[in-house]
Amino acid sequence: MLGKLICFDMKSSARLLLPLHAALLATSIVGRFLMSFDIINRIPDMYLGLMIAFYVILIVCTGIISSFYFIYWFYKNLFTDEGYLMHTLPVPSWQHIVSKFTGMLLWEVIDASVILLCLTLLITSDASYVLMIPVYARKLLQQMAADLQTTVPVLILVSLLIFILQMLARGLSAFFCITLGQLFNRHRVLSAFLSYIVFSIVISVLSAALLSATGYETACANTTQAMHMATAWEIIGDLALALLCFFGTNYLMKRRLNLE
Repeated sequence: MLGKLICFDMKSSARLLLPLHAALLATSIVGRFLMSFDIINRIPDMYLGLMIAFYVILIVCTGIISSFYFIYWFYKNLFTDEGYLMHTLPVPSWQHIVSKFTGMLLWEVIDASVILLCLTLLITSDASYVLMIPVYARKLLQQMAADLQTTVPVLILVSLLIFILQMLARGLSAFFCITLGQLFNRHRVLSAFLSYIVFSIVISVLSAALLSATGYETACANTTQAMHMATAWEIIGDLALALLCFFGTNYLMKRRLNLE
């Protein structure tokens, strides 16, 4: 049933996000065409500026909508009129959470890939430069790994782990605050927003207090050690926050669901 929920969420989100990303890709292809045939130099500066501004706005809007769509979808699908139907399905509440987060993660990956492809299309005026991208990327990774006194595979794995955990912590925090907001009978969206602000402040204060209590600043005798400790704290903190928000959201959806 979890697979069916994920497919449903992806199909629902694709109605908006797929055309948006297709428009961004098509605009990038048109821009590459204009640059390849030197047509862009014959466009008046005013119109060229408007085209560049439109393209930047399109990239920004695509990234923002992709990031926040599933937060909106979590609220709309589970805590509005649609929730009466969704919560009658024979699935535990945790599967709704996992389904929504999986959709968020998949679209974040798609979004990053499409934006990177679009920028590559515009930046690389010569196709031969594309072949050099892996070379430069490998040199950059090797230099970063040497600076951190580790290996490239470990660096890549840790970076992927941090990315996933940060997505988990950010997404599940938003889900948890939306679930808190639905406990109120009025102004639920405002309550969820205020809950997120208060929750973020509390987490920041607790994190700072914990780092201070463990002597983090004095323990970092050099830059490499500081980076290693910062990475460890990032992984531990994001994992703990994600677990707290996941089980908190699941508990509220099971025990304190309020669709009135």
